[in-house]
Amino acid sequence: SDPDMIGFTLRTVPRVPDDEVIMESTGRPGNCLEVVNQGDLKGLTSATCTNPPERSQLVSPSSLPEILQQKFLDPSLGLVPNFKETEVDNSVSDVGLRDFLLEQDCEGNALNSFGWKDTDQDGRLEIYASCTQAATLGSPTEHVAALGGRLDIEFTTCTSSYSGTTDWIYYQFNDQPQQILGSRGRDLGAKDKFTLAYDEPFQVMKIWGSGTDGWNICRIKVGGGEVPTESLALNVPQLPCWIKPDATDGCHVPEMQLTGNRMPQELAYARIECLPGQAITYLKKEAGRFVYNCSYIAGMGACTPGQTVQVDTSSGDLSSLANVEVVCPPGEILSSMVAEESSGGKWLRYRYSCCSNAAVPISIAPSGRRMENRLQTMEGLYCPASIDASGRPTFMRTFAMVQSDSNNTRLLSFDRDQMKWCVDNSCLSTDAPHPLRAGFVGTSWEVVPISDFDGAFEGKGVTKPAGPGRKRKMPDLIAFGATQPEYAEECKDDVTP
Repeated sequence: SDPDMIGFTLRTVPRVPDDEVIMESTGRPGNCLEVVNQGDLKGLTSATCTNPPERSQLVSPSSLPEILQQKFLDPSLGLVPNFKETEVDNSVSDVGLRDFLLEQDCEGNALNSFGWKDTDQDGRLEIYASCTQAATLGSPTEHVAALGGRLDIEFTTCTSSYSGTTDWIYYQFNDQPQQILGSRGRDLGAKDKFTLAYDEPFQVMKIWGSGTDGWNICRIKVGGGEVPTESLALNVPQLPCWIKPDATDGCHVPEMQLTGNRMPQELAYARIECLPGQAITYLKKEAGRFVYNCSYIAGMGACTPGQTVQVDTSSGDLSSLANVEVVCPPGEILSSMVAEESSGGKWLRYRYSCCSNAAVPISIAPSGRRMENRLQTMEGLYCPASIDASGRPTFMRTFAMVQSDSNNTRLLSFDRDQMKWCVDNSCLSTDAPHPLRAGFVGTSWEVVPISDFDGAFEGKGVTKPAGPGRKRKMPDLIAFGATQPEYAEECKDDVTP
């Protein structure tokens, strides 16, 4: 948070491997970054530079992403949203999926875990989600996964007298609009099978006739199994039973009601999935659906499938959810989680995908500050400007390392009288034709070449620049002398005088 500690100079230390450096602040010279790993306090802090440096001040640049990852996850900084959980008000025997509510916004990061648990063992479940550091790209896309499903239901009309009906049969899920169930009327012994869709957690299904001609039902099946079951109940003491408003004898109800929960089927229906290269960055559990965002992630790597433990859901209540937890390894992010259930709704598990995530993205950028107290005013970039009488180049400074000296003109030239190369009044003795040939290394000032980084990139490493140890090839000289002419034969004398 200290603005003076955002720019650093990386310096090697004698007798220490080159891959370990100290990072000294350019805004506050004498202060270095120091690695902290004490209890819950992990990451980087500012400390006075020591000489020789403390072990905690020696940092490998390649380890910075991992160190900063720990810093990002420090809850006191608020860089990654905190773990969130909400507990339902009632025990597992009295709650349904619509009672679990949660919102986790990872705010540019990504989801790392999701599930249900009973931490305090009080019989009331908590739903939770946590985030981990990530770097999102672009705008997220919103998706909705409804906690609905498809209900396969079968009715068998009794064969006894008057069991059939000529009325229309209606049904209704929860408080949704009523629908007609098949065609009008039912014959004796008729068997009806329907697949009915709904888009919110199941609570009740009501069935009734349109008039006074009753309907006598001998059997009801849901999902291939006869009801009642552990999770679904009927409002009639036994079957057969009449659906008839004015009946007086035997089992009769004005409407038949099927109540309970279909938790395994509804979680399996609500598929939470992102496209390749994306991860879940926002998750909201509403009463009847999941709302989630998917975002592309910078540095997202390979994804590995996983699955939760397979829990027994035959009890009919939601107690089995206490062991359903989708958790990725530290630092990895969730890209999908899809529930699976048995055909009879007897067990449940989640299959999910965890993706590796590069640590905190790091770039090295100029801070705009220089540690000028270690620079000489003459330092800078010098380019050839002219040729002197001896044929040697004269160089003019085009960029000053010390910003306060930028307006002063400085020349690097050869003094023929003293046989020295000089910058202003600071000279070094040599008669070399070029300062790069002079061997100015370890002297009061040095001359080194610069590169324009223009080359053929063939994967053969970096070519060493020309330095003072490299001898230049002498150019080919023009030879001067007399020529011997060739005469035609008829022009030659027979003898030489």
